[in-house]
Amino acid sequence: MKNFIKKAVIFVSIILLMPISIELILLTKPNVYSYKRDYIERHLNDISVLLMGNSHIEEALIPNLMGDSVFNFAISGRSYTVDVELAERYIPTMENLSVVLMPLDYTDFSFGRLEHKDVVNPQKRARLNNTYKCMATKYLGVRQYGLIYWSEILNSDFNYIGRLAKNRNSRDFCDSLGYVSMDVNNRPKDWQEQRVPGKLISNVTIDKEEYDDFVNGLEKICQLSSKRGARFILVSAPVYKTYQEAIEDVLLKDMQDFVDYLKSKYDNVDYYNFLFSQDFSDEDFYDAGHLTKSGAAKFTKMLRDSLFIHPVSDEIAINTESFSVSHN
Repeated sequence: MKNFIKKAVIFVSIILLMPISIELILLTKPNVYSYKRDYIERHLNDISVLLMGNSHIEEALIPNLMGDSVFNFAISGRSYTVDVELAERYIPTMENLSVVLMPLDYTDFSFGRLEHKDVVNPQKRARLNNTYKCMATKYLGVRQYGLIYWSEILNSDFNYIGRLAKNRNSRDFCDSLGYVSMDVNNRPKDWQEQRVPGKLISNVTIDKEEYDDFVNGLEKICQLSSKRGARFILVSAPVYKTYQEAIEDVLLKDMQDFVDYLKSKYDNVDYYNFLFSQDFSDEDFYDAGHLTKSGAAKFTKMLRDSLFIHPVSDEIAINTESFSVSHN
């Protein structure tokens, strides 16, 4: 009996040791989260233009086409609340910061007023949200999701097994300055309908608490930028015509009202709206709401010219050390 118990304990210990070992090894394997955190912490005083937000910045703006000292710190799926936490951590110490740029997305202003068109089932969506929380907590050091340890094996749908096979210097998804390239050849067959927002639900009032939280969050980043002496730039990236056709006037007005509110309180705010730009072709879109590599190059140059941020030669090559990602 004692021999059986001893073997059982050894067996259970081995079973427990395996996932623990995997988790520890994963910490040594760079990914888009750990790479961007490491980069910004090593270049706090080198970055002049900081791009924050989600995929509408990460996959839309190419730093080495935008100018000098630009870093794309945005990450797909990132909540604005995480941006607030990161802004509070980094912006006050960035001595040469001149611009903080964030997306102003049309769907940010739905606040429960748009029909839900998410093609991902609720279980998978919950899993995806846990993935974002896990990666942000484990690799960005985000604390708002609690102090518990978020295991990648239990919570993340990202390819941690694939990462185990890569060498220590490999980097998933982004180029050296944080841009993620979307390959037009990998886009879904129904890309024109992917990411198109739902229709406005009649007789539904705005969720005031959710709206106030959003406004207060972006205003906090605006305040931090102002104290640092930096411009706070809000950008609505180009969308495909199927997306444009779904845009509701009432939400557009709310977006503009928000911008007007910020401008009335702070003199460092600018807003650039490219939602209805007609300067992009089909090949420039990965889906209705995201740009391909060619679209990102075109958009970056357009925005660069609008911002007058240290123009650089259009001949600068886009870093090819990047990988495509898919959107759920």
